[in-house]
Amino acid sequence: MTVAAISSNTTEAKSELVKYQEKLAADLAAKAAAKVITADKNNVARVQLEVQHSIQDQQLQLQSTQQAAQSQMVTGTGATGLTPSASAISGSLDATV
Repeated sequence: MTVAAISSNTTEAKSELVKYQEKLAADLAAKAAAKVITADKNNVARVQLEVQHSIQDQQLQLQSTQQAAQSQMVTGTGATGLTPSASAISGSLDATV
């Protein structure tokens, strides 16, 4: 083998090595990006579930509050649990001490 042939083979080998390294780097970058995308999708799904649960909890709390208010209206008691007197109902502002 001549020096020129060896030099040519070495240049070709270096070129092939660079191509392989570039392909390997691209493959690794693609795999890393896929992992990040998967993690992001999982985080979004988790947060969406948390938001749904929070909304459901708020709806249940609102329903409970509305039911309690309706119950107070039906029984005629206010927040203090007292029944309004006849003078308060008629709008009298007289106060006896």
